[in-house]
Amino acid sequence: MLRQENTREKNIKNWPVTAIHAPAMSILREMDLDLAAALADCPLFRGLDKNETAVLLPDNSYQLKQHRAGALIGQRGDHIENLRILLKGQLSAEMLDPKGKVLKIESLKGPCSLAAPLLFASESFLPVQLRGETDCSLIHIPRNQILTMLAQSSRLLANFLTNAGDKITFLSNKIHLFQFATIRQKTAHYLMDLKERSHSDDIRLPVSIETLSEMFSVSRPALSRTLTEMAEEGLFQKEGRRFHLHAAALKRVIEDE
Repeated sequence: MLRQENTREKNIKNWPVTAIHAPAMSILREMDLDLAAALADCPLFRGLDKNETAVLLPDNSYQLKQHRAGALIGQRGDHIENLRILLKGQLSAEMLDPKGKVLKIESLKGPCSLAAPLLFASESFLPVQLRGETDCSLIHIPRNQILTMLAQSSRLLANFLTNAGDKITFLSNKIHLFQFATIRQKTAHYLMDLKERSHSDDIRLPVSIETLSEMFSVSRPALSRTLTEMAEEGLFQKEGRRFHLHAAALKRVIEDE
């Protein structure tokens, strides 16, 4: 049985997650500027100051939840009635194959929204399971309240649409890369795709190595190792996120391996 905690904390960054004695608990609390400031760090609220956020989100229109590391936060097929925003902590989005093997889709680090575009889908169901990699703090905002907020703020609406577009791009790239068997092939194809879009052999990674490893469904150390090996082989020169590509050599990796 879940135990409710009625104590209010003044600083969201110091929520006593380690004091929780149940997998999750719900807390209703008034909107304050500490919470608004935490939301301001979420891409969905980018460009809004904490006072604007406090006005958009009345203190009786949301719910705060905390989960221990390892807890199942959402199951595939759960009906989505609220926008969930991970305020603090890190969780993984996972899928299970028919044999029960876990496929990690991506890691999500707060503050960020979770499955925001699906809130308004005709079939609004969670497509993955969500599991806490660390202790996590989330805010749940009902669909109708989000509709009201989007109607009141053009900045919030633009951020919401940008989030939806970015998520579609990430998932389409991930699906496309499934056709390649090795990290080298995935890397070569991804870099060549950036070359075609920029019309230049000099490109810059638009995402971090961590995000790229999630897109490739590989570990970050494995991808870093592969990038180092490919650079040593002369397939490209690399400095930070900037690459100078040797297109012919990269094409051979895609076609021959």
